[in-house]
Amino acid sequence: MFINKLKLYCFVVLIAGNYSVFAKTNTDKEIDTQINMLYEQNPVLKEQNVCSKTNDQAVTLKGCVQNSAEKELAEDLASLVEYINKIDNQIKINPNLPNTKTKAAVSDSLSDALISGLIHTKLIVNQSINPSNLHVKTLKGITILSGSVSSLEAKKLAYKIALETKGVVDVKNKLKVHP
Repeated sequence: MFINKLKLYCFVVLIAGNYSVFAKTNTDKEIDTQINMLYEQNPVLKEQNVCSKTNDQAVTLKGCVQNSAEKELAEDLASLVEYINKIDNQIKINPNLPNTKTKAAVSDSLSDALISGLIHTKLIVNQSINPSNLHVKTLKGITILSGSVSSLEAKKLAYKIALETKGVVDVKNKLKVHP
């Protein structure tokens, strides 16, 4: 049990770069810090002028991105932070923004890799699911969940999280339950 928790901790640190991103918080400043850290760690958004401003746990996203997929990605990442009551996405879309050398190319529909990454991040943040034995793959908007979970409820929850993620058109739930 301890080894599994240690593996999960190491995995979250590896993925997030800083475990405190997912720590519980309740101040507006902490919420903004966590959202901006997520943006800085994202290869698409770190090159954009996107930021958050929180007031009474209501987050306003501002800035400018090249397309609707990037705008949705900013909102999806912000929604991973706890204690947010509302997100007002005021990010503007300007397709004429110059490309940067390090920026990943993203079409108007979220790329399969971004979808898989977003689902996996949501599964990591969810405390009801242990994602250490879970694998997420997306091809043309169809997400395949494989690996094992500890209960039927965790299997159903993983399916729901994947299905509700923007860009997903279908989910194939191949998770096995191993209590």
